[in-house]
Amino acid sequence: MSEQTAPEAPAEVPGITVINGIPIPDGALIADGFDSAILGAICLQGTTQVVYSYDKCVKTLVEDQEMSVGEAVEWMDFNVVDAYMGPNTPVFLDDRQEYLLNQALGND
Repeated sequence: MSEQTAPEAPAEVPGITVINGIPIPDGALIADGFDSAILGAICLQGTTQVVYSYDKCVKTLVEDQEMSVGEAVEWMDFNVVDAYMGPNTPVFLDDRQEYLLNQALGND
């Protein structure tokens, strides 16, 4: 049997920051505390924006800040999603699976 070695880590690329294995171009704004919710980045008309999972952001608030789902959704909508910080403002994919199910069931 031949001995296998682990693949080498990718070399640093100027102008790119890697967060959770996802390359984020410099200049893109990062939403503090939501690194685990990053899905990727998009380039649009000369800007770069980080894309986050809305659902994962809500789960982060519920787990880390001990908010209810309703409180976390309200916090996300008012303080995070509606915050405009210029053309590189992060964007949030509306994938509210758990919240929409709870709302439909009348929970929280």
